[in-house]
Amino acid sequence: MPTLERFEDLPVWRTAAELYDRTDDFINQATTRIRNPFLDELERAALTITNSIAAGTKRRPIGEQRARLHRARDSADEMRSMLLLVAHRPQLNDFRPEITNLIKLTESCSRQITAWAESPNPGAFVRAGLRPRVRLAGRMPRPAVQESAAPAPSA
Repeated sequence: MPTLERFEDLPVWRTAAELYDRTDDFINQATTRIRNPFLDELERAALTITNSIAAGTKRRPIGEQRARLHRARDSADEMRSMLLLVAHRPQLNDFRPEITNLIKLTESCSRQITAWAESPNPGAFVRAGLRPRVRLAGRMPRPAVQESAAPAPSA
């Protein structure tokens, strides 16, 4: 299995980068309909996600890695909250499909980051080239236990 040496090769970072790109497009189009402080905060939250993921991949103590990843997840949740607040504003009716897509991307980032942060060794994902498994129903799926075959009797 190839080793991921760069944070930008991680699927979660790519999802966060797509979220930033789409957020930037939304901000550029919605500038005349939403106040600038709100848009500035939305952009900062999107940037914090990618930057915190990048910082969480460095070889450092696991606790510090997790703290960076939790910050990324918190920023994704903050973005989702902000988008939910404006999703039903009449002046943004024509932006509803894009806002809905941004909300879905924030949820995807949050799930991926949570699975990664709660893994036994978050740094191992980058070094081993693994993709974190997403939590299902609040618990990590357990690997199936294989029954060991009893040795065949000697003849």
